[in-house]
Amino acid sequence: MEERVAPRGLYIHIPFCKSRCIYCGFFSQTNFSIAAAYVDALIYEMQRYDLSQVRTIYLGGGTPSTLGVLLLTKLFDYLRNNIDMCAVEEFTVECNPDDVSDELAALMCRYGVNRVSMGAQSMNDQMLRFLSRRHTAAQVSQAIAHLEACGIYNINIDFIFGMPAFDWYKFETDFEQFAAIHTQHKSIYALSYEEGTPLSRMLADGKITALPDDEVRTQYEYITARMQQLGYEHYEISNYAQPQHRAIHNCNYWNRTSYVGIGVGSSSFWGSHRHTNNMSLADYCSLPPMHRNPTYENDELAQQDIYNEIVMLGLRTSDGVNINDIKRLGNKYYEHFLQHASSLQNCGDRYYLAETDWFISDYIVSGLFL
Repeated sequence: MEERVAPRGLYIHIPFCKSRCIYCGFFSQTNFSIAAAYVDALIYEMQRYDLSQVRTIYLGGGTPSTLGVLLLTKLFDYLRNNIDMCAVEEFTVECNPDDVSDELAALMCRYGVNRVSMGAQSMNDQMLRFLSRRHTAAQVSQAIAHLEACGIYNINIDFIFGMPAFDWYKFETDFEQFAAIHTQHKSIYALSYEEGTPLSRMLADGKITALPDDEVRTQYEYITARMQQLGYEHYEISNYAQPQHRAIHNCNYWNRTSYVGIGVGSSSFWGSHRHTNNMSLADYCSLPPMHRNPTYENDELAQQDIYNEIVMLGLRTSDGVNINDIKRLGNKYYEHFLQHASSLQNCGDRYYLAETDWFISDYIVSGLFL
């Protein structure tokens, strides 16, 4: 068992997708022949940890919903038998809209899943095809209906703005159709051109033209204003929640709460220590079960690293940075922060970015680093 404090959050990475979206830079693959062995490997790895204090569970990917009922049942059975599910506040599973059936929704509800996150990305079918999404706009609402019919009402849907070749009318029409879908949480991201993706190659080859930054910012400001009009709290740069529906698991990351990551490429964090699974998928699945010990990239964080991380993560959120967290690191960090905090707002012990500065947060936050 890992000699660390029992984590509050549990992340499980499912690296399988039926197809790859052209913008995706995450580790995933479309070959499911190893999926059963991978679920076994996840279970073996989880046995190394004390999961008694887990309060949030998140199945991400890839696309966990592509595992199918039998493999998901095996994984859910292990979680239910080894974690006090009554103490789990939030159990999230990422799904693709076209995977959500009554059967899948019922299975998740039966095992205590109380939150689902789905990638809608656009409500324009032409744009969905361009992005290589498998679902249609209509299937987003159909999936939500399946989930709610089985008692899962805490639902997040994702949206991407800053699309190439989308004039203002197309953007506004697309976003308003997305905004009209009532869910408790929405995650809204600017399109990014990740190195090595088909989308980045299309850009480099001149097949598409990226939207200018000023137009992307105008869209972001429009989205932010509309979401607030609709009653959503803008609590993190890309995340909006109805009252009492912040993503608890994701807040673990921004608050630097301990969590363990299970599966290929996933990371774990305890205070000043972070490690990341760096095995290949084949190696991860082929280790002898009784000697399964995934190799890690270990990182002991120095005080400067901790300071920079507190600043970077805290200023992503409306809660901001608690100056007492920096003061505990020593006068060097406390004085440096205050000397460079003129661009921040503050209320008591809290320092935060004005919402109008969130779009350029990377630039502002970098000026506070040591």
